[in-house]
Amino acid sequence: MATRVKVYLEAGAKRTFAAALDWPGWCRQGPNETDALAALLAYGPKYASVLGGTRLGFAGPKDLSQLVVVERLPGTATTDFGALSVAPTVDHDRSCAAGDLKRFEKILGAGWRAFDETVKSARGKTLAAGPRGGGRSLEAIVAHVIGADAGHLTAVG
Repeated sequence: MATRVKVYLEAGAKRTFAAALDWPGWCRQGPNETDALAALLAYGPKYASVLGGTRLGFAGPKDLSQLVVVERLPGTATTDFGALSVAPTVDHDRSCAAGDLKRFEKILGAGWRAFDETVKSARGKTLAAGPRGGGRSLEAIVAHVIGADAGHLTAVG
């Protein structure tokens, strides 16, 4: 993997998201730009574990200086609620080459496999309620993720 990772920031009034442009799904949030970038860096090993079987060669950077901010976007109320809501300019400006599409499909597939495995391992367990436990049943979490995915799909047509 390149030593420099292009990221964009989406900043609301309460939260800021940092997201890697070439690694869909690798994004984290914090109360400000610095904390969001630090959270993204810290999450690199977990993201790498999700992509482990894909042979895509992801290895998270070791230092914040390797995260290069290429765009800053103003967030919305959705950003402050805790979800990305504004697509980076590059997503509007480029077409997706066949090789990129295959790569993105591998990343997406790896993410869904990790989600499915997590759901399977949580079946029959009592999940903690409240802010740290999500406050939802396993079935409600699955329905939320599928609903959110459907919402994002409307953005791609």
